[in-house]
This record gives sequence, C-alpha cells and structure tokens, in this order.
Amino acid sequence: MEVMMNEPVGYRRDSQDDHPPALYEGYKSTVFRSPKRPPIKINHSLTEITGPLFGHGKLQPGEDDLSIENGEEAQGQRIFVSGRVLDEDGRPVPRTLIEIWQCNAAGRYHHPIDQHP
Repeated sequence: MEVMMNEPVGYRRDSQDDHPPALYEGYKSTVFRSPKRPPIKINHSLTEITGPLFGHGKLQPGEDDLSIENGEEAQGQRIFVSGRVLDEDGRPVPRTLIEIWQCNAAGRYHHPIDQHP
C-alpha cells in the first residue's frame, strides 16, 4: 500500500492483551478504581491519527533544556532519559519530537499564571 506524504496514517488499535487487566483482584486498589462497564469504542478522528503538532520549529531558544532556569541549574537530581520512537511494526519514526514534563523539586511545574508560593 502506497501512502501519499500528506495523507495521515492511522494507528492500529491496541489489543486487550497488550495491557494488564483494569481489574486485578490481587491489586486491591483496582477493585475500587477499575471501570465497571466495558469500554466504548470510538472511531479515530484526525486528531488521534496525527497527534498533537508541536514541531521543532515552534521551540524558542532555551526551551529544549529546562534544567537551567534564570541562569542557574534547577534544584533536584537531574535524570537522563534516552530511547527510540518506533511505530507499531518496530520501524524508527523520523523527525519526532518528544516532550517530557517533570515537576521541580517542590513538586510544581512552572506556569506563568500559577500564583501558588
């Protein structure tokens, strides 16, 4: 099957066997927190097929490394995350940007309208 470059490519739906059961008697919190009704299948729309679009071109200088804030290194232990982005068939996905958020040492995210001390 040939796919045109500007045609969105859909994703295969996960099988029920791809995830652990939502209700597992040995894990007591699932008894209270698991869904009581079966999931409702919803057709994929363009949003689910293409995902959010925050391209490399939209990043401003300094936004790719939040470990430095106001010229100083952020508090807390720095972690390094590495990996690969693969499609459902294990092929590398080119030109992929992954955004990972982690709160600061106080358990907060920097947000311009956050008024909490």
